[in-house]
Amino acid sequence: MPRPTLNSAAPAFAGLIAAMAFALGAMAHDAGRRAAMPDSLPVERAAPDFTGVPTRTVFASQMAPATVLEPAAPFAAYQPVIALVIDDVGGDPRMTGRVLALPAPVTVSILPYADDATGIDADARALQHETLIHLPMQPQGSEDPGPDALEVGQDAATMREILTAARARIPGARGFNNHMGSAMTADSSAMGIVFDAASELDLYFLDSVTSPDSVAAAVAEAHGITVDSRDIFIDHVNSEAAVRDQFAAIERLAESRGAAIAIGHPRLLTLDALERWIPEAQARGFRFVALSYVIRPHSPVRTAALDETPGFLGGSH
Repeated sequence: MPRPTLNSAAPAFAGLIAAMAFALGAMAHDAGRRAAMPDSLPVERAAPDFTGVPTRTVFASQMAPATVLEPAAPFAAYQPVIALVIDDVGGDPRMTGRVLALPAPVTVSILPYADDATGIDADARALQHETLIHLPMQPQGSEDPGPDALEVGQDAATMREILTAARARIPGARGFNNHMGSAMTADSSAMGIVFDAASELDLYFLDSVTSPDSVAAAVAEAHGITVDSRDIFIDHVNSEAAVRDQFAAIERLAESRGAAIAIGHPRLLTLDALERWIPEAQARGFRFVALSYVIRPHSPVRTAALDETPGFLGGSH
């Protein structure tokens, strides 16, 4: 008896139905998984090391916008970035010229009482550097922060006048950070008055963290000011070996967290070292960016380690 002949199209049709069912099931599973995923996921946590850099978590929601209408937002391509801030600019014209000639974008923090503060601001921005007001603030002890410093006990009108005058001297500044200021930044009431004035001028704030008692970043955040804190002082120990160690620490932090904020000063040793290191770091895949590229509203607050040695000459007190 001859065997029945099967329709040759039936197996193919059955396979097609099975494949469609599998695809629909996978889509449903993926949609359910994504719906259950929180908006902000911790993606990296940097461990403390000898530099005093504390743990700080970066969240995915801080790294990319919800709707991407242009090329990837900061860190989206995971190219580690370094925001390099040079404080105390304006005291020595020769050192200022070398800062502006550094072979990468840097953020130039200008002393408002410098003779040519306005001209330095214009020159820096013409060379694609961002500028800050390096605002003198009261230190602990008797060291003089310079003229027109913010001091604990000043009234709101005086503080507003000082900050407004400094902004007029450095009109292109995107933000400000503290010059000295270990006493001022530890006083939450005084810093609250400062940030009320800063909000009127649309300035962000970088806490230089010159004291382990600083509350400046926390107060800024409470006042709705865009704020961040420096991670590493490059030259708090003024030796070539120490500076090289700090460069290595900056790279480790940028690799682990995606970004690092470092502060240096316009000293001969520091500038010599930066001129060598920047091209080397770029060749290793690091990108140097303006501070506003990495600073975020309501950034997690960084505090100084209790045994951290603060910087000299304006990163100090």
